[in-house]
Order: sequence, then structure tokens, then C-alpha cells
Amino acid sequence: MSEATVLCVDPDDGPDGPRARLAAESELSVVWSDSVAAARQQLQETDIDCLVTEYDLPDGTGLDLVRYVRDRAQDIGCILYTAADRETVTEGLEAPLVVEYLHREGPAAADRLAALVTVTAQRRTQTAYPLPVDESARLATLTGLDLGSDALAAALDRVTELAVRHFDLDRASVNIVAESTQEVLACTGPDLPSMPREQSICTYAILDEGVTVVEDTAADPRFTDNETLAAHDIRFYAGAPLRTDAGLPVGTLCVYDAEPRTFSDEEAGYLQLLAASAVEWFEVYGRLAGHEAAAAGGDR
Repeated sequence: MSEATVLCVDPDDGPDGPRARLAAESELSVVWSDSVAAARQQLQETDIDCLVTEYDLPDGTGLDLVRYVRDRAQDIGCILYTAADRETVTEGLEAPLVVEYLHREGPAAADRLAALVTVTAQRRTQTAYPLPVDESARLATLTGLDLGSDALAAALDRVTELAVRHFDLDRASVNIVAESTQEVLACTGPDLPSMPREQSICTYAILDEGVTVVEDTAADPRFTDNETLAAHDIRFYAGAPLRTDAGLPVGTLCVYDAEPRTFSDEEAGYLQLLAASAVEWFEVYGRLAGHEAAAAGGDR
């Protein structure tokens, strides 16, 4: 296997920096720049397989470089390895960008970076996920939801059963898009596992106002090589975002099939009604949990 070329953009090129850590990997050839301007010049002279950049740069931000790379090649992996928090990164972001976010002060961050870069660069495909503009608020909302109730799971099972019956498809599920994974709260039909967020179609669906439809996953370049979808025989997907009262998408209601198919506007409208019903169940059992907690506190 030939070496993959990584462009590391970081004003601090010390011995503990990302350049030194990545250079220790035998599969990687690392080039370095310390600013947006220098990196853009480097990109004109060098073909790269992966970009690793700090967010705060002397003449701009790492997202400026991600946009520049995306204009040149959509399949290059882009990783923000940064001391900036997620809220700072997403503030002012006009549109979602496919970019991996990794905080450089997190546990074993340097080792996690090396592993992520190696996989991303060698595959020459972006393995990260789109980053919504409202990601920080979305995750905070998700953390505040009480989703562990058996009664809630039973209610959501009824929603997915209605979806399967109405659309006459293989399966339906209510999914939560967490920080780095997709978790299944309810499923009718063959079981679906928890999966990395970068393997999930739902991570794209939460970006849309309406229903996301993939008529044939094998024909969509985002999912053609998706091993998880192939392993679970998913060729068709339609997903409606689960939006809270504040408009934040915490997950999706999805229907799937083993064969490609179309999905009409009328069908999309019905899926959205079912998604709204699922969100209402979140709110019902959230209020119930709050009342129970208040009652337990009053009994002390």
C-alpha cells in the first residue's frame, strides 16, 4: 500500500503537535503549513489525500481551508483538530460542511487523530459527517431528553409499525443522531444496530427541512461503499427529521427497503406526520418523567 499524503495546517509546529504525531505513522507522508495562504499555495503544488487543520489560523480559519479543498475535490478527508470548542466552530457557518471534528485536548486525542487520518487518507473518501450549523444546541437538547422509558419505546414501536404497514416496506425505525453515533430507539422489521454517525444516512437527513429520499443507495456516491447499509440490505431510504419545538433535529423517523423505489410527495407528507407524532411522544414522556421526579423530591 502506497503512502498517503496529509497536509497538516497548524501555527504551532512543536514536537507534541499533530505534524510530529502523524509523521510517526509509516503509511503517511506529511506536509505542513502554518496559515491559510501557505496551505492554499501548498494545495496548488501537492496532491493530498487528507487535510488536518487547526481552526484558529493567523489569516483565517480551518473552515476556510475546508471550503477551498471541497471546491477542488469532494472526496478528500477534512479533519478539524482544534482547541476551539464545537460551538465556536459552528458559529456563523452558513451551510453544512462534511468535516470531522476532534478536540485536541480530549483523551488520547493524538492517537485518535492518527488512527482517523490513516483510515481517511488511505480510503481517499471523507469518513466524517456533515456538521449542522446548530450542532451544539442540538446536542444539548438531545442530552435533556428522557429517552430511556419502556413506555416511550412501546409508543415509538407503534409509530414504526404504522409506517411499515402504510408504506408496505421492509422496516421502519426511530433513530437518534448522537454526537458520534446513530442509536435506534424503536424498530419494526429486521433489527438495525447502533452505527457510527459517518455510516448513517440519517446524519444527512437531519440537515433537511423535509424528507430525505435516497431511491437507490448503491447509485448515490455518498453511500455506494457503505458497508453497514450493504450488510443490512438497505437499498432504499426515506427519513423525516424529528424536530423539537425549537426546530432542532434530534433524529429521524425512517423507512427502508431491500430494493430501490420511488417515494411520492404524498408519501413524504405522511412520513412527516408520523415523525411529528414520534416527537409528541418524546414530549409526553418527558413531562411525565419531570412530574415523577418532582413527586419523588416532594416525598423526601
